[in-house]
Amino acid sequence: MESETSDVMNRSDDDDLPSLQADSGIGIDDSSVLNGCIFLFGRQYRDWGPAKENCEQYFCPNDEQELERLDIQHHAFLVLMDNKLHFAPVSTTSPINVLDVCTGTGIWAIDVADECPRWDVKGIDWAPMQPAWVPPNIKFEIDDLRRLWCYNNIFDYIHTRATIYMGCWKDFKLDVIHQAFNGLQPGGWFECQEIGGLVECDDGTLPSDAPLTSWARALNIAGSKMGRPRDVSGRISEWYKEVGFVDVQQHALKMPIGNWSQDTRMKEAGSYWKVSMERALEGLSLRLFNEAFGWELADITVCRLFVVLVEIGMLIPSSYVRHYSIASDKISGTHLFTPTPKSL
Repeated sequence: MESETSDVMNRSDDDDLPSLQADSGIGIDDSSVLNGCIFLFGRQYRDWGPAKENCEQYFCPNDEQELERLDIQHHAFLVLMDNKLHFAPVSTTSPINVLDVCTGTGIWAIDVADECPRWDVKGIDWAPMQPAWVPPNIKFEIDDLRRLWCYNNIFDYIHTRATIYMGCWKDFKLDVIHQAFNGLQPGGWFECQEIGGLVECDDGTLPSDAPLTSWARALNIAGSKMGRPRDVSGRISEWYKEVGFVDVQQHALKMPIGNWSQDTRMKEAGSYWKVSMERALEGLSLRLFNEAFGWELADITVCRLFVVLVEIGMLIPSSYVRHYSIASDKISGTHLFTPTPKSL
């Protein structure tokens, strides 16, 4: 099993996916399902039921450990974007209707509701992980937005963030962009803030076969096998245009992994992102690798995760992931957003 594990970690995305015959190793017992949740490998996940197909699953946990990580991730994005919650030029003082897709802990929606008290903010997620005490202009709902939306020409601004990276969608163009287009009023804005699926480096100090890059590559292979492609954020602007958005604007910012940047703000953003990645390794990997490759807990943890943790702990110089910010309005396309990329 160890050699098979290594083979997958070293494959490229174009290689054939592995065919492993190992037992699943999940080991669900009668006490592992509670209140719509299931406990696997010591982590809590949403229980989609035995009738659900793989394409309807979500492979990341929704326990307290993951909720804390999502809030850390939020701070990384906020620092990277120079304390801006959005780049789209929507009015912060006018009464508008806002939808936050896959709101998670609701921290972005809460912050934007506080900052823009005249906005009517709706945050939707398929798990009830949001706080009870929130600003009066925000409402959280539990729903599965991978299904057909019931919103047509309602919203002035729709927002997503880090949903592709987390493996939320079978088809981001169909599931999200197309439905967001229908859900917007004429002149409304749709903004995606998504993370690329690769770990990159510009100066050659991070080898292509390093454990960190191999782990990211294995996540992409596993995600594709389970109907959850992760490395598609670079195609979002193309999909915007195909759906009908006009004057699409994309800015790819670099999110450092660690505090290696010489710029103070980027150093802070990278420090938050490093902690988020460290805490995401287990949650992103355990269930996805188990169901995609048949790896058992020992194969995943002993063979790979500790190696990646060590590498991140060494503060790999110059490594980063891409943060894509794409926004466009539905009709006019006359207002352009221009976030300024920060030099690393």
